[in-house]
Amino acid sequence: MISLDSITVHHEYKTWLNKLEFFKDELRIFKDRLSDIAKKNTGHDILAMVEHFQNQIIIQRNEIDTLRHNIKQYENVLEDKVKVNQIAADHNPDEEFGNHKEQIDRFEYLFNELRDDIVKFFSKTL
Repeated sequence: MISLDSITVHHEYKTWLNKLEFFKDELRIFKDRLSDIAKKNTGHDILAMVEHFQNQIIIQRNEIDTLRHNIKQYENVLEDKVKVNQIAADHNPDEEFGNHKEQIDRFEYLFNELRDDIVKFFSKTL
């Protein structure tokens, strides 16, 4: 039987993975809308902003992929620790969980800033 600590950590990782998938879906929507804007507007300033946001989307997508990979890899490590000694795994705090939480929180903060900037741009151009 898995202890509450293991369940809590597993739940947190699943929540993060779901958030990252949601953010990735949002990036797809932003990319499509930027393409529409680029087709309808030929102004240099507008196209420069479209390119800027397209580059930001690529960067954020890569960051999502990296975070997802790191989380999944670490979940595998946790599973192995629980298989070896569940009690020790639950009672030995791990820095990696805190590091992942900080990375997710930082990513979410930066993503929200990007979202705000893109939405403002959309409202000006649509």
